[in-house]
Amino acid sequence: MTESTPGSSTADLLQAVSADISTLVRQELQHAQQELAEKARQAGRAGALLGGATVLGTLALGTSAALVLRVLEKRFGPTTAALLATGVYAGAAGGLAATALAQLREAWPLVPQETAASLREDAQAATGTPAPPPAG
Repeated sequence: MTESTPGSSTADLLQAVSADISTLVRQELQHAQQELAEKARQAGRAGALLGGATVLGTLALGTSAALVLRVLEKRFGPTTAALLATGVYAGAAGGLAATALAQLREAWPLVPQETAASLREDAQAATGTPAPPPAG
């Protein structure tokens, strides 16, 4: 915060307060931007995993991988080979989907929580109102 001298005029004090508020707002906006960027990166990774799960799920439905089927048919009958290939693809798709959902839960909510809390604290400090008890 800007320090004032005992002989400072009201205009000087208001200018100092205005400069302090401007600096504080800029810092909070930068913090919010950084927090939102991190959430977007998390959501992007989760989206990529969901895309991979979709591709593998499609393969599980179609079971069109001829090489896998041919290899399995050497050991098992055609029906058993197709069933095994479908199970492998479905298991992989389920694993990717579970990982993606876990990452989305970590990224949620997409609102910058730390910045919002900091802004509430700043507003309470500026107005002199007591802070509400923590939720939980």
